[in-house]
Amino acid sequence: MRLCCGNSQGLLPSSKNVCFGVHRQGLIKFIGVVNTGINGILWILLIIDIIRFWDSNDRFGPCGESLIYHIVFDKNFENGYRDLLDDEIKKFEDGDFLSELGYPEITEAFCLEQIHRYRYKKEEYEIPYGNLDFADAVLIGSGQYGSVYKLNLTRSDKKGNVTKTLVAVKTIDPKLSDVNCFIALLKEAKLMTYMGNHQHIVDLIGICTCEIRKRTLYIVSELCSYGNLQSYLRSERSAFTDLYQSPGSGEQSSSSVTLDMEAQEMGLNTNHLIRWCYETASGMEYLESRKIVHSDLAARNVLLNADRTVKITDFGLSRRLYSYSVYVKKQSVPLPWKWLAVEALVDLNFSSMSDVWSYGVTCWEIFELGKPPWPDYKVFSAEFVEDVKNGTRMGKPSFCNEEM
Repeated sequence: MRLCCGNSQGLLPSSKNVCFGVHRQGLIKFIGVVNTGINGILWILLIIDIIRFWDSNDRFGPCGESLIYHIVFDKNFENGYRDLLDDEIKKFEDGDFLSELGYPEITEAFCLEQIHRYRYKKEEYEIPYGNLDFADAVLIGSGQYGSVYKLNLTRSDKKGNVTKTLVAVKTIDPKLSDVNCFIALLKEAKLMTYMGNHQHIVDLIGICTCEIRKRTLYIVSELCSYGNLQSYLRSERSAFTDLYQSPGSGEQSSSSVTLDMEAQEMGLNTNHLIRWCYETASGMEYLESRKIVHSDLAARNVLLNADRTVKITDFGLSRRLYSYSVYVKKQSVPLPWKWLAVEALVDLNFSSMSDVWSYGVTCWEIFELGKPPWPDYKVFSAEFVEDVKNGTRMGKPSFCNEEM
């Protein structure tokens, strides 16, 4: 048994926090923190606790300040729930390359292997925390690593004119991501600053990195008022109009149906489904042109803006590879197996081709008005993988005719 002690600045002026840890046979039996400026009765409680763990065959020995730091904080340090180190922050902000050497060309591995080499363009994308009005924020979603809020972003131009814009802010909760996962999230945020703009990709407005040392991040993007496509399809399912089929009249040729959405003032109908499939393909084609692998395309990751135009979101291969590897090891992270290609399921091998598979599943979702794919398979199993390998496929969705 060892008595470990150390001290730090206390809660009151001229006082100290004195830390004691009783350590026996590799296990921490007790940790106490006493502030010398508060109350002596805490010392009595500490002595009582030490006596409870006293072993006459052992001796107490002082171990010094560094070891008590190790005892108190080692658990969080080892499992990754710690602050970012200076070198980790510097790597995010400055990248791996000196500015005079230029940057490497974008390759197929850009998303995963090269984004860390680029510096964070802070002068273009950093948003002060004070510009985000969390006082009146509305929670609009939550996920594996944090929440999404609708709030006002305040900005001023060079002339001093102040504007407020409704935006979506994705917050990363430090309690939900260890340091390795958080660094992967930083890569995703940096990737968004380099990918450019496209009409069917969610626009990044900026990032707030003032608290990244504490593993807290705010990603500010355009607000898509209709939410994700999966939820929208399900909510509008009862009002859907099938323009390609009508009961008792057989299938109608697609050539007789206009795709002019402005001419169709009715509610959700087949034309919307076709357009959303097309717009999703357009956005994914752009990602592929930028050598970016999405790896989790699904209707839930397709948003609709105020014009009900598709905006693809949530692309972060490096973060998902981390999550999937955790799933493989611990079976604790949900795996979107119904949308993954076989090579992604078996070997975590993601590429633009595996994105094409996910696109096909997403189109099936759209033409089933948000129903879950692979309805005959309720849980993930080796049987599912083998069936897909052997050619098993989903049937034609309900609102898709043979011509389509």
